[in-house]
Amino acid sequence: MIMDRQTSWVEATLSGMDEAHRVGQMLGIGFQGPEAPAEVRRWVAGGLAGSVILFAHNIASPAQVADLTADLQSLSPIPLLFLIDQEGGIVTRLQDPATVMPGQMALGATSSPQSAHRAATILAREMRALGIHVDLAPVLDIQSDAAKAVMGIRSFGETAEMVRDFGLAALAAYEQHGILACVKHFPGKGDSNLDSHLYLPTIPHSRERMAQMELVPFKAAIDAGAGMVMTSHVLFPAYDAELPATLSPRVLQGLLRRELGFQGLVATDALEMKAIADHFPAGRSGVLAALAGADLLLVPHGLDRQQEIYSAVLAALRSGELPRRSVEESVRRILAAKWRYAVAADELYGPRPPLEVVGCPEHRQVAGELATASITLLRDEAGLVPLRLPAEARLAVIDFSLPRFSLVEEARRTAQSLHSQVQARHPHTSLVSLTPQPGAEGRAQALAAAGEADVLLLFTRNADQYPEQSSLVQALLETGRPAAVVAMRNPFDLLAFPKAPTYLAAYGDASVTIGAVVRALFGEAPISGHLPVSLPGLYPRGHGLRSA
Repeated sequence: MIMDRQTSWVEATLSGMDEAHRVGQMLGIGFQGPEAPAEVRRWVAGGLAGSVILFAHNIASPAQVADLTADLQSLSPIPLLFLIDQEGGIVTRLQDPATVMPGQMALGATSSPQSAHRAATILAREMRALGIHVDLAPVLDIQSDAAKAVMGIRSFGETAEMVRDFGLAALAAYEQHGILACVKHFPGKGDSNLDSHLYLPTIPHSRERMAQMELVPFKAAIDAGAGMVMTSHVLFPAYDAELPATLSPRVLQGLLRRELGFQGLVATDALEMKAIADHFPAGRSGVLAALAGADLLLVPHGLDRQQEIYSAVLAALRSGELPRRSVEESVRRILAAKWRYAVAADELYGPRPPLEVVGCPEHRQVAGELATASITLLRDEAGLVPLRLPAEARLAVIDFSLPRFSLVEEARRTAQSLHSQVQARHPHTSLVSLTPQPGAEGRAQALAAAGEADVLLLFTRNADQYPEQSSLVQALLETGRPAAVVAMRNPFDLLAFPKAPTYLAAYGDASVTIGAVVRALFGEAPISGHLPVSLPGLYPRGHGLRSA
């Protein structure tokens, strides 16, 4: 009965659209600021944009987001899909006062796929309360090589089975609570050594290797009923030596649709990323993606680019280059998702949660528990953790940070939060805040602070990628001061200074993780995390010391 009603609604809605509106349904747009500009409002009111993707710059408060989604929905003649990247950790668009979850590798460090289910349950409840329908998560890319850490802490871990199990747990929770999860980045870009926001990567693996590794989590998700897949802007010569996956019929139609049997919605990654934009004109990239088999063309930024892609796809449809049947099938899939997650959501998943669930104490408690369970102690030769400092001891916090390390992240500042939380527990604490690539002045400042301190806390970020940082950390360790090193991003930092006597991994520097790592350092919470990746030559996946 429900499927009959869905089909009837989809077909009736589709039949009422002309070519312009059908192409509009394939377009996912974004805009700057907390209010939709006039041009976006005109597009929505005219039925020429089918989906809207939200970023942190669109968000001022939970109430404002709920009002924004309701306002745009009221303008649109066809229900909109609202999308967001809410992976947790470093890719978190809904910040405080919403509940901020640890990232995927932190969840992997808990060793329990149930952690992914708990996190996704809370994210789903809060998104639905705000009028958001799609989470562009979970990430199913595998962090299989310590030397290629572009995905890094956005991944659950280093094995196909681990990523599969955690991904399936998240997927089930999203569906249970009425959010369409979008698994990404097909067919798997965890082994890339380049960021597709800036470059066009190539992953040269054979089809046999892909089947045994990268494709395993995606196949499992598809078999479990995943409704949406996001493509990767990566070349896979084993399938197509000329076109990246997003633009490749061999990947999207041949591999994804025919070989793996996926029948759901295919979304592109953002088409303005340099992996695409530096190699294909904007309009042409949209046409090629549609020809390849993409249903939803995501163009989050740039009104001119959005208009160019829309016009090019419409022209390709009218000229016959883009088959009418292909567009109709894409729009049917989009409308089916809209019916399930927007039109009939209350009937299928229960009433929309009230706005008060966003950032509620119960949700924050779960986030804190998950962050605490992720903190991993790899080594503590001198028994420094937990810190038991005399009141007069001088503690120096030396923090290497940036507002953001990649274009996928939202800018944030963490050094003051770290310092204030440490100082609240040990008032005789100083702070040296440096960039990941400190110059001579910063190096001198850090060494001077170490010379005046009795104990050092060194908070590193991707030190294996920044020689200046790893050199300074090594010099600080050589001062002979008792020191604990905490990797606040990728856990591979220890490879840069393998003799560090005390070393912890936190897998992110979101506020919830900063609180968890400080509690762990001062013995306020047990340490029980395990490495979800291996550190070649040092520790295998699964290593982790426990502290009471």
